[in-house]
Amino acid sequence: MAAVRGKGGGYRLNRKPEEYTIGSILKLTEGGLAAVSCTSQGAAACSRTQCCEAKPMWDRLDKMIDDFFEDITLADLLKDGR
Repeated sequence: MAAVRGKGGGYRLNRKPEEYTIGSILKLTEGGLAAVSCTSQGAAACSRTQCCEAKPMWDRLDKMIDDFFEDITLADLLKDGR
C-alpha cells in the first residue's frame, strides 16, 4: 500500500486485492491484533509471565485472531459486500 497525503488522500493499493490479507491491513493500521497488552509484540515483559495461569489462554486467542484475519483477503470483503 502507498499512503497519499492531503485532500483525497488515503491508501492506494500497489498489488491486487487478493494479495492483501485483512490481518496484514489491521496490523499495519492498528499496530497489532493482541487481545491483551501483555501479549502484544514489543510489550514490556511482565514480571508474572512465568507464573501467569491465563497467559496460555491469551496466546491461543491471539493465534485464533491472527489466523482468522489472515485467512480473509481484501478481495473476499469486496466480493461479500456485493
